[in-house]
Amino acid sequence: MTTTRTWNVYGAPGHRQRESFNPSYTHDWKEDGIKIEVFNSDKTGTNEYTTVRITAADAKECQRVLDGQISDGIFENSNTGWIEEVDESKVKDEDGREIDYDSAVALMDDEIREDLHDKLSPCTTQIFYDAYCKAHYAKYGEHFEVN
Repeated sequence: MTTTRTWNVYGAPGHRQRESFNPSYTHDWKEDGIKIEVFNSDKTGTNEYTTVRITAADAKECQRVLDGQISDGIFENSNTGWIEEVDESKVKDEDGREIDYDSAVALMDDEIREDLHDKLSPCTTQIFYDAYCKAHYAKYGEHFEVN
């Protein structure tokens, strides 16, 4: 069994995140059971932070891998600032309200959802939700809402 944890890693106060200017990428060390997905501005739409998703044996191992990436890996030449863990079971709508991601997916148009999955995967739940909302509006002329 594995665990996946996700964090947004911001630049030092007053600075954008240096890493975020690079293309997004994935490293998969199958022999060690560790996978790191790095989502930069090409997926997040911002240089304020880089999103890092780590899959490992357990939550402590995910944290250990992140700590190593901050000091000696992805961010070794960056001045990192605030680090926040992201709960990918929740997303924020355009009004900033937190909603259950699975509930939103259940209400999505199948055609739009599958098209975006093919284009965006892998990405975070928030990136996918935001892209879906834009595509939904383009197709239907109305905002996607989860009540």
